Amino acid sequence: MGVASGATLVSLKVMGANGQGTLSSIIEALAYINTNATAGDVVNMSLSLEVNSVALNEQIQNTASRGIYFSVAAGNEAKAANLYSPANANGTNIVTISAIDSLNRFASFSNFGNDVVDYAAPGVHILSTYIGGQYAYMSGTSMAAPHVAGLMLLKGRSLNVSGTATNDPDGTADPIAHY
Repeated sequence: MGVASGATLVSLKVMGANGQGTLSSIIEALAYINTNATAGDVVNMSLSLEVNSVALNEQIQNTASRGIYFSVAAGNEAKAANLYSPANANGTNIVTISAIDSLNRFASFSNFGNDVVDYAAPGVHILSTYIGGQYAYMSGTSMAAPHVAGLMLLKGRSLNVSGTATNDPDGTADPIAHY
């Protein structure tokens, strides 16, 4: 609502109530996207596997090659994002997002690495919908990735940038995606 209000959303649940999911459920959701999405649609992937999955990355890359945009969370382990799927699924129409705070400082929890991370976006103390129709402040790259997904709905892959993240642990500051 804050970036692309009025957008039509389709929610595909791939995680259980405990926050756990399976690779097969993610692949199944991507199959649904392949069947139903059209070029210019945007997929937000606010999730991270604890491993590198070639199968998942290839599925995302194949879907993105059809003109479908992906905004992918870098992950919240304060480690190199290239160790985790889908954060390391590089390719046309795929962007991986790190998190910054309101002062453009790199979030201490955010994964990093300019080999896979494309942009930074707000991901600290973000007001969001919550369980039971409530609202809550949350932090994570899962808050930053939907911000960029909204921008992609409005601008496609040609995102504007406004400054860079300070204190990026990889030594090369991520550009901040901006409207």
